[in-house]
Amino acid sequence: MNNCVTPKEAAELLSCSRVMIYTLIKAKRIRYVKSLNKRISIDIGSLDEYLSNRWDRRKSAKLDNGEFVFQGDQITILEAAKILGLSKDKIYYMSYRNYISTSVINGHRVFYKSNIEAYKQKMETKEIPAKVAI
Repeated sequence: MNNCVTPKEAAELLSCSRVMIYTLIKAKRIRYVKSLNKRISIDIGSLDEYLSNRWDRRKSAKLDNGEFVFQGDQITILEAAKILGLSKDKIYYMSYRNYISTSVINGHRVFYKSNIEAYKQKMETKEIPAKVAI
């Protein structure tokens, strides 16, 4: 039982909720053992296996020739949102208004890391005008 954790600890390791852990157990995606007192212990090896095999947009989004959609300087909207510290909705709006240039490849919106970092630099150096008191 050295290499086992509780559902709460497993949720902390995977950065998800306990409900997600129970859903993974029900779907037989992770291995567990139930003791006589009906406590669940989850195998750490199965958590590592799940982490390496779980669905990832970067892994699943492929072109016809088998290459990934996101290559080199290209990033997803989630990564762009993390870099800028903004929400996904705000990033979508900024791309819609052409504040940030993007491309659509096989239905996937692709952001360019260099453009995101340049926009972040503009945000940081931009001087905010003083508010006029009413």
